[in-house]
Amino acid sequence: MILSRRALALGALILACGLWTSASGAQAPIPTEDGLRQAFNKEQKVWSQVRKGELEAKDHTKTLDAVAAYYVLRVRTLEARDPNAMKKIVDSFDGELMYFIKSSKAELHVYLGKALIARFKDVFALDFTSEHLAQINAALMLPSLGRVNSDEVGDYLAQLVADPKVHDAIKVHALRGLRENLQLFPPRIITEDTDLTDKKVLDRKKRDLERIKILADFIGRTWDTKQIDADAVRYLRREAIQTLAQMQVAAVSMPRKKGQLEGPVAYTLAGILGKNKLAPAPGFMEKCEAALGLCQLKTKGLPEYDPSQACYLVGRFMIEFVNEYKRDWANFAGTAKKRPPFFPWKILAERGRLAMQDLVAHCKDTPAAAAAQKLQGACDGVFQAIANKYGAVDSTLDLETCVRGLAAVKAAKLYKNVNGFDVDPGE
Repeated sequence: MILSRRALALGALILACGLWTSASGAQAPIPTEDGLRQAFNKEQKVWSQVRKGELEAKDHTKTLDAVAAYYVLRVRTLEARDPNAMKKIVDSFDGELMYFIKSSKAELHVYLGKALIARFKDVFALDFTSEHLAQINAALMLPSLGRVNSDEVGDYLAQLVADPKVHDAIKVHALRGLRENLQLFPPRIITEDTDLTDKKVLDRKKRDLERIKILADFIGRTWDTKQIDADAVRYLRREAIQTLAQMQVAAVSMPRKKGQLEGPVAYTLAGILGKNKLAPAPGFMEKCEAALGLCQLKTKGLPEYDPSQACYLVGRFMIEFVNEYKRDWANFAGTAKKRPPFFPWKILAERGRLAMQDLVAHCKDTPAAAAAQKLQGACDGVFQAIANKYGAVDSTLDLETCVRGLAAVKAAKLYKNVNGFDVDPGE
C-alpha cells in the first residue's frame, strides 16, 4: 500500500468504518506482473496506432482490454504488495491517462472507458477482507478515471457512491473521480425553451438528476456513530459536498407553466449552513465547501431561484470562518507559534475571493444583487489579510454589520412559489 498521508488517512478511515464485507465475496486467481505485461506488449503497437487515431477504437476492443487489464489489474499482483512498486503502478496509470486524455479522440475515450470500467469492476467485486490493499490502491486511480471523457465513466463512479456494499474507503475516491467527470459533463439547466423531445436532452437530464440525488442521499445518510468516528463521517461528507457543489447549478429545472422543481442543489448546500438534522453535526470544512458551492451556483435560466438567503448563510458562515482563523492564528502566527496552521488558510482565502466574484456575477439581475456586492466588499479585507503572509484579522465589525443587514432575508424562500424546499436558517 502506498505509504503517504493520503493512504494513512484512508487506512484510518477503513478502521473507523469497520465495514469488512465485500460486494460479492468472490475470489479470482492472482495475476502476475509478467503475464499482464506480456499481454500488453503484444498489443502495444496497435495501442499506439489507436491512441494516435490511425486505427478505429471500435475495431480493436481486444487491445483496449489488454491495456485496461495491464494498468488496473496490476494492483493485485504479488509485486504490488511492495509499497514502492505499488506507488509506481498508480503513478503509471495516472501518467498514461494524462497523456491519453490530452491527445485522444472522443470515440477512444468512450471505448477505453468501457474497458477500464470492466477491469475496475473485476477488482471491486473481490472479497474486501483478503483484497483490501488491491482495492484501496485501485480506488486511488478513480480520480484519474474520472478525467476520461465518457458519460459512462461518470455513471460508474456514481454507482460506486450509491452502492451500499461498496466500502467507504473506495467511495471517497469515487466521489473525487465523479467530481473530475462533472467538469467534463456539467449539468444542463432545463428552461421553458428546452426541447424535451430531444433524447440527448432527456438522457442528460436523467443522468444529472440521478447524480444529484446520489450525492444528496450520501450527505444526508444516517451513520452508526458507534461504528465510525465522527471525524471520519465529516471527511466523507465533505467530499460529497464538494462534488455536489461542482454541479454549479441551483437546480436542474424549475416549475413554470408546468413541471416541478428537480435537482435542488442549492437546497442541499444551504441546508448544511442552516439548521439541520445531520449527525454528527457538520464540521468547519464541510460548511466551508457548502458556502463556496453556494457562491458558484449559476442562476441564469432559473428566475424562480432567489439567492438572498444563500447570501445571508454564506455571510454568517464567514463570521465563523474569521473567528476560526483568529483562534488558529494565535497558535501558528501569533507570539506563541506552537504549530503549523490547522487549516490551509491561504488556499481557502483565495478560493473564497474567487467564489465571491462568482456570487456577484451570478446574483446579477436577481433580488440578491446588492446583498452579494455588500458581502463581497465586507469579505475582501479578510481574504487579503490572510493571503498577505497570514496577516492578523483584528476586527469583524464590517462583516458583522453586513450580515446584520442581511438578516431581513435570512428566512426568504430559496425557490419562489415552490413548497417543500425551505431552509431553516437557525439562529
